[in-house]
Amino acid sequence: MSDTQTLDLELTGVYVHGTRGVMVIAEPPCADDAVSSRVYWNNEGTWYFVAEWPGAIVGSTLLNTSPLERFFLTADGRVYKRIKGDITEETIDPSDEGPNNLLLMRDLISVGDDLIAVGMARHAYRRTPNGQWHPIDQTCYQPRNQRTQATGFNAVTATPTGLTAVGYKGEIWHYNNTTWTQDTSPTTNTLTCTTTNNTTTLIGGLGTLLLGTPGNWETIPLPNPHLEIWSTITHNNTYYLATNQGLHKLHNNQLHPIPLHGNPTTTHLSTNNNTIWCIGTHHIHTTTDGTTWTPHELP
Repeated sequence: MSDTQTLDLELTGVYVHGTRGVMVIAEPPCADDAVSSRVYWNNEGTWYFVAEWPGAIVGSTLLNTSPLERFFLTADGRVYKRIKGDITEETIDPSDEGPNNLLLMRDLISVGDDLIAVGMARHAYRRTPNGQWHPIDQTCYQPRNQRTQATGFNAVTATPTGLTAVGYKGEIWHYNNTTWTQDTSPTTNTLTCTTTNNTTTLIGGLGTLLLGTPGNWETIPLPNPHLEIWSTITHNNTYYLATNQGLHKLHNNQLHPIPLHGNPTTTHLSTNNNTIWCIGTHHIHTTTDGTTWTPHELP
């Protein structure tokens, strides 16, 4: 029996790392808010336990260095770097205004040789190849004395002109590698995920789906106004979305449900442009063609 079944773990993240295997994040039941995360690695169909760390892991990515460097971001702003079997810990920002248990980080991506991390209060940081984290949020960060409601970035994606980050109250911001600029948004709903396919960016949220480019957003009608979009990716020029109502793909600007055996939960998606991995709380499905989805054993 798998660890997920014997330990009652809930799957909370999946990250397909090129051709170097797949990382799945799981959280055990917690008491007194003592959240921890377990990391499992799948290599050619076999699961391996990697590590267990305190805190919730909210993002993972890699740098194609030699040897390969993998990174895991926790909500409170710690980053675990894994090179082969060695693990070191980095702190994004130890200052009083940095991320903590109340001011949470939300997402981590790689852009070339750099890492980008974003979070609440519109925190945004860049990690350069020398291993140093630098704030890049001077033109978007909201200081503590100006916060009257929840504000922040939930997700970020790289675009041909820089970065696009999305978050609360429908906020959409763009970064041109120097300055953040807030875009006019067609919604005030919370935006939770974003991905870019060539020049077009897809943004999903609570009852909201947007497609377009900076300053030019089209609202895509949803089949149900209560649809919550939790994760989205682009694979072979097609957008896929994991939602509270199952898996969907976007075709001709319309959402089409993808049937999965047993109607499992679908919360996170990841791809290496060869295989898509979709996970739910206790489910894993994979596909190579976007049509035939195969249940996968749990870690």
